[in-house]
Amino acid sequence: MGYYSEPGAEECLICGANTFSPPRSPSCIPCPEQSSSEPGAGACTCNVGYAVKNGTGVLECSQCPAGTKSPVGTQCETCPANTYSHEGTGVCLDCPPNSASEPGSATCTCLAGYNTTGSDDTLECTRTPPPEYYARHQC
Repeated sequence: MGYYSEPGAEECLICGANTFSPPRSPSCIPCPEQSSSEPGAGACTCNVGYAVKNGTGVLECSQCPAGTKSPVGTQCETCPANTYSHEGTGVCLDCPPNSASEPGSATCTCLAGYNTTGSDDTLECTRTPPPEYYARHQC
């Protein structure tokens, strides 16, 4: 696998990157969309952030939704609590300080008593001044 032989040739040739060859194939086949392979591979694998679409009988790769990750391109895994992810990624990112998330979240939310500034990758959570602050600082 990962090699091909042209009709009448006496030796096998190695398939290049992003192609594959099943046994006894007369040529290399390009990898499907959102997949890749090393030179000499007998099959392609889905890219990071994508997962094998089951039940089709052929390799099809679909993008993992937000709140999941696919570090090795096999299946989408739910991000744990206090992390988040964008669609099509291989990693879950930690929530910023003073924020939290449920498992499988696409965003984090500031904890009670903290103000929200920004969103997603620029989220900042700053402490809300106590009511006494406002009582002392009125015009």
